[in-house]
Amino acid sequence: MEGLEQGILNVTRRLEAEVDAQLERLEARPEEELAALRQKRLKEFQERHQKLEEWRKLGHGHYNELPDEKEFFTVAKASSSVVCLFFRGDIELSKVFAMHLKKLAPKHLEAKFCCIDAARAPFLVERLRIKTIPTIALVRDGKTKDYVVGLRDLGGREDFRTEILAARLARGGAIEVEDPDIRPDILKKQNMKIIRGKDDESSDSE
Repeated sequence: MEGLEQGILNVTRRLEAEVDAQLERLEARPEEELAALRQKRLKEFQERHQKLEEWRKLGHGHYNELPDEKEFFTVAKASSSVVCLFFRGDIELSKVFAMHLKKLAPKHLEAKFCCIDAARAPFLVERLRIKTIPTIALVRDGKTKDYVVGLRDLGGREDFRTEILAARLARGGAIEVEDPDIRPDILKKQNMKIIRGKDDESSDSE
């Protein structure tokens, strides 16, 4: 639970910093306009806290294995952002991916982190056109929008750092950038490529 609590604290601090920065930029405006904008920002802050509670109720902050394909659809429908690893137990790289995702889950409550055994999900594997294991599917609002396929986007090395994967997930829109370790230039230095799904290739999870 310590990691989850730290993740909530990090998100809260980020929100507070965003509100403070916005208020500072508004100081030069007329007092009435400033008061209205301040009230709007505080409302957004409160709504974000409510969202944190919703995420916790949905199991965000943890990395879980899904028992079957039906549960994948349930998760994709309930959470607006899902990071799902398709793995096989006999592939060592799957364990490497799982290790990094376990570290990221409590830090990024904005996404649901999970995994599913590809052998138990033949329909999904075919529907999502997954040909390489491990592959991470990034699902937004019920549709797969992006994929992290093997080591192709991670520098081609099995000893890639957790922040490299985090940067890739952030660039794919699955998680938010929250600290200096997750910078766009990290991907640039590693000569990584974004594998974006085209509109006609995006798969509706339902």
